[in-house]
Amino acid sequence: PLRPRNRVIAHPTNITTAIRGDLRNSLNFFDLPASWLSGQVTFVAEVNPDRTIVERDYDNNTLETTVTFHDTPPFKMHLVRIWYTFNGANFTPTWREFLPAYRWMFGVYPVRRILVFRESVMEVNWDLGNEAGVEKLLNKLWWKDFWTIEPALGDENSVWLGFVDDKVQMKVGEGILLGKARDFGAEEAISTANPYWGGFVMAHEIGHTMGRRHVLCPTSGPNRPAGPDPNYPYNTRWIADGSAQGYYGFDTRNHSIVRPWEAADFMSYCSPPDRYPPPWVSDYTYRALWNWIRAKFASTAAATGLSRTSDGQEFLAVTGIVDTATQEVTLDHFYRVTEPTIVSQPGAGPYTLELRDATGELLVSHTFDVSAPHFESDTLGSFALVIPFDPNTAQIVLKRGAVQLASRSVTAHAPEVTVTYPNGGEMLTGMATVTWTAGDADGDDLRYTVQYSADGGATWRALAVNLDNTRYEVDTRTIPGTTQALIRVLASDGVNTGQDQSDATFTVSRKGPEAFIIWPEDGAAFAPGTQVWLQGYGLDAEDGPLADTALSWSSNRDGFLGTGQELMLDNLSRGRHVITLSVTDTDGNVATDSITLYVGHRVYLPLALKGYEGMPATGRSVILAFPGHGVPHRAATYMMSSTRMKPSG
Repeated sequence: PLRPRNRVIAHPTNITTAIRGDLRNSLNFFDLPASWLSGQVTFVAEVNPDRTIVERDYDNNTLETTVTFHDTPPFKMHLVRIWYTFNGANFTPTWREFLPAYRWMFGVYPVRRILVFRESVMEVNWDLGNEAGVEKLLNKLWWKDFWTIEPALGDENSVWLGFVDDKVQMKVGEGILLGKARDFGAEEAISTANPYWGGFVMAHEIGHTMGRRHVLCPTSGPNRPAGPDPNYPYNTRWIADGSAQGYYGFDTRNHSIVRPWEAADFMSYCSPPDRYPPPWVSDYTYRALWNWIRAKFASTAAATGLSRTSDGQEFLAVTGIVDTATQEVTLDHFYRVTEPTIVSQPGAGPYTLELRDATGELLVSHTFDVSAPHFESDTLGSFALVIPFDPNTAQIVLKRGAVQLASRSVTAHAPEVTVTYPNGGEMLTGMATVTWTAGDADGDDLRYTVQYSADGGATWRALAVNLDNTRYEVDTRTIPGTTQALIRVLASDGVNTGQDQSDATFTVSRKGPEAFIIWPEDGAAFAPGTQVWLQGYGLDAEDGPLADTALSWSSNRDGFLGTGQELMLDNLSRGRHVITLSVTDTDGNVATDSITLYVGHRVYLPLALKGYEGMPATGRSVILAFPGHGVPHRAATYMMSSTRMKPSG
């Protein structure tokens, strides 16, 4: 049997919203044993179990319920930090700036673990201050996803997130854009790094990749969300109806209740991310995400109109942007590929991509629609397709209905490309420059994609896509070390594709792991006996996200605490603790991260202030900071009055 983690105040039998909104008014069990968290489990709650209080009837002291726990597959995310270099800017978010967003998203998504795969940095040297620039970035993320071929990871079942520094002012129309998904159900999204609202934005945009639409707010203007969810069951401002028996949110990080009339669903714009309390998740959205994750991430084939192929047939990979107001089209360079990991299925939509031979005979026809607008004012829609290619194709035509919007000719020759460095036998460390030569007999403008393999060509990951020059600077500290490394370069003239790879394998130095404590924050304080949740992450260039057995926790006061990405502790001794997370990779290399936390009661001291020149006037605030023994330095804000000072927050 378990005891509740809180003292309970007795109340009459009627349940009110005031009671539901206070943890002291209910029995709370925060740390169920791991053995209880699978299959069907029957819970029996009992009050006065020891019968220390005399009652007339003990038979009504129990309540029983049966629940079923379901395993949820890990959520997989490929993190691409965006290096923004437009117009003299030089902004790149750090990996640690991602951690607050990770921490917040972890609290609202129905997952036990989020596996983050750190990809190479993507340079963006064009303006993100307009809708076209944002759509171009999303298409480039699609190409990075497409050219990363790692079947063992289930690469077609992952989300690719472009992480943008919050100093970059992305815009759509007249409004500032904090993030955007390429489309509902697509696998690519961008989000802004910010310690306060970055997690909300990331959760919101990744929610779109899982098919979630906006929850509509009573807002107006050019940035009103487009395509709201018509099935959202509650008043569109809140996560629930607020009834005493209804749904309340609960933040597992700090064991706090989220009252339904105080927070809007994070798939809406109703609750500004910088206000308190911030947005939260409704039970409606939570269940929808859970269903999507189980259906999509646990499968071996994507559930968004894409399927695998391995029969050796040639395909054409195509991306572009359509202005739905003017029907103007921007086409990227296409690539001809064999055995792609994904193939588009024909869908409903007003657009058609046609492949025709030299006589105009139709060879292939594929219907589709462009991405849905994010706001009602949006006019640009992007598309990304992988369709069968016929070698007799001479012309590729994009139509809306019967009207031709754009076309591209297939020239006679494919580009020729030769990798010149590294080409076999080299040892790469630090920054290295990949170089190649290329030419095209038809004089076509060329674009290049650079891939890296750490296993002799069995798998490939995209380092850079759609480059317009013949060199690429790679930071070898961010790619797996190996003695079986290869570089492959693909060149496109717009349709035809040539490629070359290193003549022999070369070596990239192996790296040690990295450790990150995600929760609690440094300097956090807890009352004695309070449950403390430790959450950390271990990452290694060769091993990827480290398993629970590779993570170990310790305290300078209490010694070894346990292993795993998460620990629940309620027996930390009083005083100041230096909590250390140690992670170990398969090479035996160890990395650590540490924070300080405090276990003890807050001390409130009476204060007397002697008047002095410059003392704040009545009604003004003053901040007082003072240290204590075994507790952190704390700052408190007091409000000045004519007779006394009292805490203002």
